[in-house]
Order: sequence, then structure tokens, then C-alpha cells
Amino acid sequence: MVKTYQPDEVIALQDVSGTYQVRSGGCTAGCGACCEFLVLPLDQRMKQNELFEDFVYWAGLHGIKIAESGDWLAATIPLACEKLVVDEDGDKRCGVFGTPERPIICTRYPRQRLDLEGVPEGVCTYEFDSTPDREEAKRIFIRRRDEAPTDDA
Repeated sequence: MVKTYQPDEVIALQDVSGTYQVRSGGCTAGCGACCEFLVLPLDQRMKQNELFEDFVYWAGLHGIKIAESGDWLAATIPLACEKLVVDEDGDKRCGVFGTPERPIICTRYPRQRLDLEGVPEGVCTYEFDSTPDREEAKRIFIRRRDEAPTDDA
């Protein structure tokens, strides 16, 4: 099991497509991977534009990845947070963690699988289960909550 310094509560959210996303896991100590890029939601209607593929190519030339998941479309921009602190061992941490200066968005991050698009595979301990069924989402939520490690574990 990967040690985490910020085991988060299990949450269930409904996305724009009506699908429930149940998130479990936590922030891996020394990782900071999700603070090294920005994920900005894009309007799905962009895909209807005849120049959409050209836009994706153009964005890629600037290091920006356009990703989609279900009804979500987002741009992943490789731009590190100015509050990301790297210590002499190479471990990374949030310089405003636990302070009022930390944005609420960071506190609730990630809210969906697409938010982790820029994180290398196997780095993050967050997991997402998706289902369109509300009752199934409740069952997943309860199971994940009961399996979640506690602070004294």
C-alpha cells in the first residue's frame, strides 16, 4: 500500500453527462504531480467546429493535450503551480497546504478522472469508479468508504 499524507474522504459526484464518479484514495507524499499542470474544461461544442482537429494539433505543438472522457473535454497544460515546493530530496509538496491561501479548487481536486490526465500512470493513488446508476454509485461509495485507510492505519 502506498503511504499517503492526505487521505481524502470518498466522494461521489455527478458529471454533466449524468454519470456518477466515485473518488477514493489520497495524495501521495512527495508526489506533487497534479500541481505540475493545469486542466481547463473546454466547451464540448468545439468538437463540432470544422477546425477542431487542427486546434488539437495546434495545441499539441504548444505542449497542450486535449483530452475527453464521456461528455467532458479539457485542455491539459504543462504549467506548474508557483506554490509547488521541491525539497533537496526531490520530494514535492504544496507550499500553501493547510493555509487559507490554498484555493478551494485544490482542496477538492481531483473531482474526476480527467483531472489526472497529466499525471504519469501508476503515480497517483486516487481511483474513480463510474456508473450512470445512482443506486450503484451509492453501493460503490459505501464499499470504498469502508475500505478507505484511516489516519491511524
